[in-house]
Amino acid sequence: MNKQPGSNNHNSPAEAVSKAEEALDQLVFSPPGTTKVRHRDKALHALDYAGIPYVLFGSAFLFLLIAWDIFGGTSKFPVKSFYMLPHYVDWPVHAWVKGTFPPMLRDMAAEKLMSNLPIYLGSVGWLACAFAAVVQNPARGSRGVGITVFAMWIVSGVGSGRSDVLIVDILKQYFQRVRPSDIHQSFAFPSGHTTFSVFVLGALLYVIVPLCVAGPEGDTEGGDLTAKESRVLDVLVSAVQASALPLWILGGAVTASGRILADVHWVSDTMGGACLGVFMVSLAANVCKTLRARPPLH
Repeated sequence: MNKQPGSNNHNSPAEAVSKAEEALDQLVFSPPGTTKVRHRDKALHALDYAGIPYVLFGSAFLFLLIAWDIFGGTSKFPVKSFYMLPHYVDWPVHAWVKGTFPPMLRDMAAEKLMSNLPIYLGSVGWLACAFAAVVQNPARGSRGVGITVFAMWIVSGVGSGRSDVLIVDILKQYFQRVRPSDIHQSFAFPSGHTTFSVFVLGALLYVIVPLCVAGPEGDTEGGDLTAKESRVLDVLVSAVQASALPLWILGGAVTASGRILADVHWVSDTMGGACLGVFMVSLAANVCKTLRARPPLH
């Protein structure tokens, strides 16, 4: 089939751009009423994931299992245990740390940097989300999200200036486990830093960010966001969710390693603290889901 010279070739680039724009508009705007709020549904899915019973009760069970293995056969746990963690993990790692790392390295790199850096980064994220929720889009009910974040900040002890979360203080006084070294005079189990790190990072990634993204209950149209803005937010939420679990594990592992390498905690102390932190995140997710389902106060 013969074409006349120059009939369509001159306009082909413009036509290609036009078709690409039409395809993008169809991707963004259709089907109506679903793409605009996809980011909200993904955010709420993350909140639901953190609050499932398997996470809540599973973390509590693992904490009790670790405590039983350490204190079994004592007044804390009358049923005798196998003492697997103290014999085969705690003492060998403690001996290796003490014989490998000089005190200055343990103090500077492990005690001051590794132990605290994930907590500081997570705390900055808390404050940033709270500020953004209070300042941006108050008409959508985000102000309530900001107040919720500040309430979690105070209740958890993050902003109270305490050395440990209240529940950690209570558990330490109950178990009264001696630390591997005499750097600190307080008790060891569970690790307050590890509990704090896991809770702060987990709450940020699985509770606070989803609440800030989702907005108030009953928002089925994506609030005052345009469809293209919602599309961008959908991509960002997907990226956060894809990296949430690796970041959570990495942050908790860095803090736990810092406490172990500083020789201020046994390995099992950090394991118990991590389980306690996961339990607190799951509990916070369930509480926030319940509060979010209530109608806003006017």
